[in-house]
Amino acid sequence: MAKITNSKTKGVLAAKLAIEKKGENVILLDIRKITTIADYMLVLSCTSTKHTQGIAAFIKESFENKKIKLLSIEGFNEGSWILLDYGDIIIHIFDQPLREFYQIENLWKDGKQVKLDKII
Repeated sequence: MAKITNSKTKGVLAAKLAIEKKGENVILLDIRKITTIADYMLVLSCTSTKHTQGIAAFIKESFENKKIKLLSIEGFNEGSWILLDYGDIIIHIFDQPLREFYQIENLWKDGKQVKLDKII
């Protein structure tokens, strides 16, 4: 299987995987013009810590199968906010109350939201 190297393709794939596992309010932001930390940021909510952990594990395993290297993972054991860092994409998986509290997508509001309904 060919390695996926395009950052947008990775972001869309992560969004599809999250939606497949019932991730909620899935938002993919193109942040290339406002930062150098990553090209895309995926933000989504879950209904419980088991749900966040399940989606994180599913994305991680699916990306491993496609030879996409995980650079860092944070918060998996706690499960209320899990961050997966793939270098060019960063994935934030929140339980709903914590997402409402931090409103991370508002911190990155200058990023361009990718219209997932046209892609997925």
